[in-house]
Amino acid sequence: MSKSKKVIDKHLDDDIIEIAGVEYQLVRKLGEGNRGAVYLAKVINADGSLGDEVCIKKETSKERAEKEAEAVNFFYSSSDRRHIPTKVKKAKHQSTVAEHNKQFYFPIPYFKGDTLKNLLEDLTLYQKTVVAYKLKKQLERLHNKHGKDKGYLHYDLKPDNIMVDLSGSHIKVRIIDLGRSVSRKAPKHKRRLETPMVKLLFQTQIAWDHFRDPENIGKAADYYAFGKIFRSLFPDQSDIVKNLTADNPVTRKREFDRLSKDLEEIFKQHQKAAVKECEKHLRVLMSPDNYNQHDNNVKYAIYTLEVLKAGLENVKYKETHSLSKHKPTLTKAGVAKNSPAPKTLEEVEAQIGLVKSALRTIKYEPTSLWQKLLVFFNIFKPKKEIKKWLETEPAQFFKPASAVEVNTTPKFKK
Repeated sequence: MSKSKKVIDKHLDDDIIEIAGVEYQLVRKLGEGNRGAVYLAKVINADGSLGDEVCIKKETSKERAEKEAEAVNFFYSSSDRRHIPTKVKKAKHQSTVAEHNKQFYFPIPYFKGDTLKNLLEDLTLYQKTVVAYKLKKQLERLHNKHGKDKGYLHYDLKPDNIMVDLSGSHIKVRIIDLGRSVSRKAPKHKRRLETPMVKLLFQTQIAWDHFRDPENIGKAADYYAFGKIFRSLFPDQSDIVKNLTADNPVTRKREFDRLSKDLEEIFKQHQKAAVKECEKHLRVLMSPDNYNQHDNNVKYAIYTLEVLKAGLENVKYKETHSLSKHKPTLTKAGVAKNSPAPKTLEEVEAQIGLVKSALRTIKYEPTSLWQKLLVFFNIFKPKKEIKKWLETEPAQFFKPASAVEVNTTPKFKK
């Protein structure tokens, strides 16, 4: 006896909804709140086959559904909405809301990836700087897409409502859930949040502006919520967080406007700290007590630290870091000369593994080296991955340290 099909939405027949002349098949539920739910769906083509993926949002209030549908049409670019059928995109926002059994459905873009809340602990420092920068740009777009006072205020900016896609060559960041959003040109009496004030007290993303003067909320309320997110990304940057969440809205705006420069400075601080750590251990290795020109392990440890140091210095604060492709050369002493950054992150990791192996051989293995170099590698890899990786010897990218001789260059395996 075959199992009956699992019902995704009890309000729909066969989990199919028609909106503006287009039918959608619900695939699974993505999330649910007090007033509705979000589903992954597929467009049903004319021949009955399933097409592009979109999201279908369900609301219990028609007014709320139409308001959010209007914000979605305003905010998201044509690229974001490319999988929503053209006839639906061209329809007025009121027409893109379909009623069925007193529930209201409308299509919204489907973004791959995961929420910032779920990814937060696994993001590298590099990824965090990109996420913060792109989130800032997204918020500016929401506030000012078509010029002054023609944007929206989000009112519910938090890690749950930020989608991050790390799968491609570029990190993608999107603000989602515009259910609370309010047009900046809305009359004052419509700017007040419908949520009871008692509940708002327990929502950390809500600025005090909502309690003091709820009918005169401005962009600074979203800057406050952004500041809370920034604190979760960079808990050590207390001064920036303090300004973004300041009581004075002018202070919040000033910090928000200069944030790009602050992010670059954060990146460079970590970069400089890692370079200094390399320099410190190079001095120890090249001291008379440790340096032996006939010991290939010492030479290789020095060589790989030199290349690593050069790699650290060459990494730029950009969304995509381009690393040098030419190979380093050795001097007679076995120290890298004009060492470029390694070709790939894997090669940098392999160098660290070989330094670790070589230093063990000469019985020089300060714990602080590996602990402090984590500061840099957290720019590119999550700490839990690094710690696991440090337990292994990723030497498969290079010849073993013992095989390296003076005046030879370790060859990268293709």
